[in-house]
Amino acid sequence: MFLHTLMAFFNLAQPSALSADIWTLTAGPNQDVYVGKNYEGVFRSLDNGENWALASEGLKFDYHTYRLAAAPDGTLFAGTDRSIFRSVDHGNSWKAVGAGLPGGWQLIWNLVCDSRGNLFVGGVWEPEGILAGTQIFGVFRSIDRGESWSPVGGGLP
Repeated sequence: MFLHTLMAFFNLAQPSALSADIWTLTAGPNQDVYVGKNYEGVFRSLDNGENWALASEGLKFDYHTYRLAAAPDGTLFAGTDRSIFRSVDHGNSWKAVGAGLPGGWQLIWNLVCDSRGNLFVGGVWEPEGILAGTQIFGVFRSIDRGESWSPVGGGLP
């Protein structure tokens, strides 16, 4: 019911608009709204959901976008099934910034940006490589917009 209400609010239920496989939504600081779709990239609306445009330059279409997060300065982050990507131009272009996280190819389940612009990620999973098939538990934080990462959350069960 919630997704149906949200889709109706953002006018996503129209056949000509965005369709199924919406995994994540986030809003930027200037009434811009972003949708992450299953293997179709990121879409942006600058008019409260009336119109949508693809905003995925630098993201491959075989990437699954699990989470989107917006920093107070408008920087966007996309957690995908390959890494974390950052956009500083409203989604016009994206750059991979997950290299400092443990493992190689990461599947990012959770991603959030706080009011100071610090980025947090949790539930990193590496499907191949040295830690293949393992869940890397814990929370990691970046205070430099994804350029470097450190583990946080000592004492979490």
